[in-house]
Amino acid sequence: MRALLSKIFSTQGLRGPVLTLLTGSTLGLIISLLAQLVLARLYTEAEFGVYGYFASIMAVLITFTGLRYEDALMLQEEERDAGVVVLLGFLVVTFFAAVTAVLALWRTKIATLLEMPAMAPYLVLVPVTLIAMRGTKLAELWLARKRSFRVVSTSQLANNTTMAGYKVGADVPPLSAGAEGLIGGYFVGNAAPFFILWTIILRRSGRLLRDAFRWRAIWAAAKRYWRFPLFSTPATLVASLELRAAFFFVPVFFVVQKQEILGLYTFAFTNVSIPLAYFARAVAQVFFVSAVEAQLQGNLHVVAEGVHRRLVMVMLFPTLVILVAGPDLFAIVFSETWREAGIYAQYVAPWIFLASVCSPLSRIYDVLQRQRLDFVMGFVSLVLVIAALLLGGRTGDVRTYLLFLCVGGCLARLLRLAVVSYLAHVPAFKVVAPYFRYLAYAAPGLLLMLGIRALGDPLLTVAGSLAATGIYGVLLLWKEKLIRWPL
Repeated sequence: MRALLSKIFSTQGLRGPVLTLLTGSTLGLIISLLAQLVLARLYTEAEFGVYGYFASIMAVLITFTGLRYEDALMLQEEERDAGVVVLLGFLVVTFFAAVTAVLALWRTKIATLLEMPAMAPYLVLVPVTLIAMRGTKLAELWLARKRSFRVVSTSQLANNTTMAGYKVGADVPPLSAGAEGLIGGYFVGNAAPFFILWTIILRRSGRLLRDAFRWRAIWAAAKRYWRFPLFSTPATLVASLELRAAFFFVPVFFVVQKQEILGLYTFAFTNVSIPLAYFARAVAQVFFVSAVEAQLQGNLHVVAEGVHRRLVMVMLFPTLVILVAGPDLFAIVFSETWREAGIYAQYVAPWIFLASVCSPLSRIYDVLQRQRLDFVMGFVSLVLVIAALLLGGRTGDVRTYLLFLCVGGCLARLLRLAVVSYLAHVPAFKVVAPYFRYLAYAAPGLLLMLGIRALGDPLLTVAGSLAATGIYGVLLLWKEKLIRWPL
């Protein structure tokens, strides 16, 4: 049994590391989803709205606070050189954290300028949260380089456990912390893996990092990898803005109920993206390492095609479930209060699905040193999304706003998928084929869901969704020969 488990969770290749990371991610996902059941009954839509806006600010700021120097970690042959890159990344993050700390002195004016005055008290948490989040990213990449995926998996579990525990505990009466509980949980959840990972790294590699701390070497690394801050950082920034732009435009177009609308959108966005993002993140961490090796061996197209197919295989069906049964699922699972969030989820699910598929594959730009093209494509995508939001927002209807977002976002992601596949020399038919293949596997379950949903009973719709998922799973295992059919 031990030999079998060692083979399944091997640190080599792609499957073993992904499964290792998914072990922690899956447990973390379960904890997060269970926490959502409680949080939906503790916090109001407006409180979720303030939290969602804060999380969006952090998601944008985190993209450039390290200037993407950490991506050069995987390109180093010598351990000391990798240590130099880590130290460079920390110095850059510390600088930006200091800048945000100074800006926090004018937090009230900044929050008013953003049309979100309720955000002002929480902007003081931005500097320390930046250090925790980017420091954790540096640690994960360092450990991924050493293929210590089990440690990374454990840290992801710590992130979810502490974040969920704090959020729930902070709003249980008589505390009733409100938005403070959600935002405080966000910080605590990111701080926990930071301390865990760096305690382990310093114990294992502390001497190496001390020896690597040489100002001349750090400056040389900053100059050598100038492409990362010049092209990769803007590319990552525009990609993050593309995903989060809808949050920032809500207070502009929907002034009266901005916090409630933001809360419903935050809840929809979170509960659709959580399961998809966890799998995409696990794949991305391993794919970056494997893609570098594959490029050196001349078979990047094989690895890229395989990763894309698996991403579609896993994430397509949950997206279809949301499209068919989203409102009923949200109403039964999270309470009737969040039915409207389920409708929002239907609008954004296709876009989030394509974004989750494209995200791991975007590492191909870094592997091929095509950061300039990455930035250009990201900018084009952002323009498409912002144009869609402006057109949708002018209608004054939230659902139309989200429909335009979905159309613009899907077009942007399909364009990016086409470009990155071309760069990796993946044939067009191999890019398109997985969508038809797994849609065919999903067809029996979809027909079952549509038939049951026509009966108009939300409980039956949820039951039908579970049954349909089981049907898809069995077909997947059989057709993909993941198990041997008894016959």
